[in-house]
Amino acid sequence: MKIHLDKLIIEVNEDTGKWILRRYDGKNILHLQDVRLLRDNFNITLDRCINIYSRYFSDAIGEGIEVRIKHKLFNQVLKAYRQLDTILYSLHFTENVQQKFKIVETEFTPWYALGPGQKYALADGYHSWELPLRTELKRGVKLASKWNIAMCNVHVGDCLVAGYLIPRKWRTNLLLQWNSDEPSLKATLTRDWENGNMPYSEVLALLYGEKWSNVLSRYAEIVASQAQVNIRKKVPLGWCSWYEYYLTVSEEEVLKNLKVAKELGSTVFQIDDGWERDIGDWYPNEKFPRGMKWLADRIRSEGMTPGIWIAPFIASSTSDLFKEHRDWFIKDDKRGEPKVIFRGWSGKEIYALDLTNPEVIKWIKETFYRISNEWGYKYIKIDFLHYATVDGVRYDSSISSYEAYRRALKCIRDTVGNDVYILGCGAPINISIGYVDGMRIGADITTDWNWIKLCTKYVARRFYMHGKYWHNDPDCIVVREPLTLNQAKVWTTIVALSGGLAIHSDINYKLPPERIEILEKAFPSSNIAAIPLDLFEKDVPEIWTIKIDEERMIIALINWAHSEKHYFIDISSIGLRGGKYLAHEFWEDKLFFLEQGTLLAKVEPTSCKVFHIRKYQARPYVISVNTHVLQGLVDILREEWNEGKLILKGSIRNLKKKNIVLSIYVPPGYIATTSSHPIEKHEDNIIKLKIKPDKAKSIDWHVKFKIEYINLLDYVENASWENNDGAIEYGSTDWRIGINIKSIERAEDDHTYTCLYMHPKAINNGFIVGWFEVTIPEGYKAIFSSKVGFKHGMSESDGVKFIVLIKDGEETIKLLEKIKHYSGKVDEISVELTQFSGRRIKLGLMVDSLKTPHYDHALWINPTIKFKEAIS
Repeated sequence: MKIHLDKLIIEVNEDTGKWILRRYDGKNILHLQDVRLLRDNFNITLDRCINIYSRYFSDAIGEGIEVRIKHKLFNQVLKAYRQLDTILYSLHFTENVQQKFKIVETEFTPWYALGPGQKYALADGYHSWELPLRTELKRGVKLASKWNIAMCNVHVGDCLVAGYLIPRKWRTNLLLQWNSDEPSLKATLTRDWENGNMPYSEVLALLYGEKWSNVLSRYAEIVASQAQVNIRKKVPLGWCSWYEYYLTVSEEEVLKNLKVAKELGSTVFQIDDGWERDIGDWYPNEKFPRGMKWLADRIRSEGMTPGIWIAPFIASSTSDLFKEHRDWFIKDDKRGEPKVIFRGWSGKEIYALDLTNPEVIKWIKETFYRISNEWGYKYIKIDFLHYATVDGVRYDSSISSYEAYRRALKCIRDTVGNDVYILGCGAPINISIGYVDGMRIGADITTDWNWIKLCTKYVARRFYMHGKYWHNDPDCIVVREPLTLNQAKVWTTIVALSGGLAIHSDINYKLPPERIEILEKAFPSSNIAAIPLDLFEKDVPEIWTIKIDEERMIIALINWAHSEKHYFIDISSIGLRGGKYLAHEFWEDKLFFLEQGTLLAKVEPTSCKVFHIRKYQARPYVISVNTHVLQGLVDILREEWNEGKLILKGSIRNLKKKNIVLSIYVPPGYIATTSSHPIEKHEDNIIKLKIKPDKAKSIDWHVKFKIEYINLLDYVENASWENNDGAIEYGSTDWRIGINIKSIERAEDDHTYTCLYMHPKAINNGFIVGWFEVTIPEGYKAIFSSKVGFKHGMSESDGVKFIVLIKDGEETIKLLEKIKHYSGKVDEISVELTQFSGRRIKLGLMVDSLKTPHYDHALWINPTIKFKEAIS
């Protein structure tokens, strides 16, 4: 039996029930080898297939074919999504076998790992702080994950992902290992509850695609759809007390940070660990004499949302909660006593609450009601959550640890309501989805450079979760010493690239102005996660991109080394259309021309560069804004160019920064005349529009220009090109097709020029033509002029026609035709264009072979439209 997907085929063996996933080109991707149900001496393996049933289905994810492969004690169920190259795989158990086994093992051979090309695998960690592991996929590898494993061929960029959806009851695990000739992928489900049937396994998603970033995003979308995740539109930005005060935080010190936090535009002001009497006793200690409600009201009076930290599922041995309710905690399965899960807070023994106990759930509800409804905290960070899922003896053995965890999170959400932002931390990834608004995705940040590298690994390896499961929390921005200014810029840039929470955590009233200025460049969040392009190739990715559209992109280059590094990036290979581009670097405020579509950059040690790449246009446009490292992505609301009136205008979001500076590229031939705000001229054809913020949410701006000329050499890469056979690409150097390049050439008059070098298609009466879209502004006279001639040494040509054309709708009008023979000199031509004033036209420059194409190497030298005095 065969099921055809977009690029894959599923082939099922009707005798054994085993199946194989392969590409249309015959390359095997994945092969089911066995299914085993295990418990002590009970061992059932994949037996003979009884029958196979298939049907069409359509759901919220997509449409496809569902295949049920019936065996004696269970059914395999494959939901195959046609357009997504995705399979959702599960097992349905017969009633008489459900109590007999404790472990389900499904073993695959990932043939994808074999074959040419270097491959890497990425296995996600269980909780926030457990680093997703990356390793080369080769013999000897052993890699495990509770949630998902991704495999990528770095030479071609395709990817295979095996990952669970949100587990309902079973403990999940994936193990990728390669000990023999063939690699193995084992998906294991473990039962940690005693009573009650479970007729279904968890659902394992198997996805393949030609672009790894799309496959990871697709996996996250499918997982999120299961929980019907509702992503909040606004990403929190603000201040957190932890990363310089730590446990010394006090009411007095908190109040000292309010002013700067408000000035930076913070929406959240969060008190972290150190306010409570003890871990488990969630009441204020003596350092907060006026209480937590008073403090929440004080924060709210400054226009910010009060935030607070709590570790709701653990308690210390010294807490009243533990002393009075020892029976509320997960017990050691050997001694029957509360189980010590770790030591912390100066060596205290820490215990985990038993979330299957109704009294514990009642206490959780009362605690969160007090914090949110009575005290008024509407941003709550819940920490150390994964300890609630440790092994041990629980009150109700019929409830699994994952099931109990999700019930407790639901209790918290139901208690505080949907208006409270819940930030998870130290939390199991997949089983938290749907109940938290944000999630810490990495380790605690420090001001150590190597630790910043570590935290960046988390941001990179979990980028695809942002906007799908929740808002990613990369952890707080810290910019104080001992970080150098460049290193502070790197971490600020990484936080901005995450698209997630932008929370700073230095003692802000002590920061010098130059460091305040760095951290504010990440405010607010873009809510768009950058893609780390070298995620699989590099241990710590160096190249990050945010694609804005087909002609605009943010590219960040991070040099983690202690020596300078050079980067060469072909921007067409990373998703932009071909052609000429401008690149503006944010931190150094410099403009670069990418003539050949290649970004060349030198990055100093332990520093970064952030480029806004935008396709070159031979008219004024915004290339950067100084208020945010992503250069307009979060603050430019509107940008319009009126070609007829030569006015650039727009609207910018008021981020409440001290000053707003728009960097506007002005090509040669344009001159700014009047503007809504003061203008300062800058190098590299840049003008700076300086806007003083007011109280409005957005600020309108405009700049009016006059124009003196347009050099069509600036348009050649964006022109459309044709020969006798139809459309051709710009940049051809093959005379048989036709040559069309901007080049420096020696002409027949023995002078060297920058020119448009053209050769007609190499047939009799062959031609080549480039169409240039230009606007003749209202109120201007316009004349096209150019020198024309042959490339030096082409004296054997029998002549060519230089032709100037206009496309007016469907009609093509010949404005000028010049027959030119090789004469040792170049000729001047010109044609009036004033009749097209106020209109956008397509101006065609054609070279026709006249008779034969031999030696017809023709040059347009300085092809220019000059604008004269205004028409009265």
